[in-house]
Amino acid sequence: MKSRALALDSSYLFIQGPPGAGKTWAGARLIAHLLENGKRVGVAAQSHKAIHNLLNEIEKFARENGLSFRGLKKSSSDNPESIYEGEFIKSEPQFKQIAEARDRIQLLAGTGWLFSRHELDRSLDYLVIDEAGQVSLAGRSRGGDRCAKFSFCSVIHCSSSRCRKESIHRGLAHLSWNICSARRRRFQKTVASSSRRATGCIPMSAPSFRRSFYAGRLHSDESAARRNTSFGTGIRFVPVEHDGNRTASDEELAEIAKLIAELKQGTFTDSDGSIRATSRR
Repeated sequence: MKSRALALDSSYLFIQGPPGAGKTWAGARLIAHLLENGKRVGVAAQSHKAIHNLLNEIEKFARENGLSFRGLKKSSSDNPESIYEGEFIKSEPQFKQIAEARDRIQLLAGTGWLFSRHELDRSLDYLVIDEAGQVSLAGRSRGGDRCAKFSFCSVIHCSSSRCRKESIHRGLAHLSWNICSARRRRFQKTVASSSRRATGCIPMSAPSFRRSFYAGRLHSDESAARRNTSFGTGIRFVPVEHDGNRTASDEELAEIAKLIAELKQGTFTDSDGSIRATSRR
């Protein structure tokens, strides 16, 4: 995937996989590889939490492999959850400061609004979008066209247990738009699946993922089958009686809190057979 990423020109690389397949792990290493080769990389996602998760993995890899670079994360002065402070990546709430530093940094992170600013036109070589299935076609197109020198957008496509089919359709629509667009000179078919075995996908869930997203090729890793709790695993239906609720339900919240309290009293069995309390007091 490293060679494919460096070879891309006006094209896209997709990483698709279920929870535990290693999308963030692979994405961080691809970004580090691009930085090592002198590329300027943008990192975007729908939420600050998703961005920070990827930035943590990039920083970890950089420390362990002697990579040094300078990065900025666009934060908001009135939102503490948007602040990120790492060894190589620092937060900056003022866009003016980011625009002035654009030629002195190698990595720039933020939500889609940051990359829609005209001041960043053609300032990046690559734009990496985490959990791209949650991002609209317009948002992705706007960010990629504004920022990438090569009109290139690298997408980490997350298909988690929360990901509906609409996300896949949205991603396909984005691909189709770029294939048909006259502005796209060439489209390389570089769809990459990071793993065919998912460590975070229990055997019960794997068939559903196989049918819906992976053409029958996804399988649960053996280690996932060995994990268990004293309450079992899997999806369960819990009926809750309530009446007249439209946008909120205190009854459901109370039931969820009750279930969590019960789970915290149980035990968890790891893939190596070790058993520990679910809640560490």
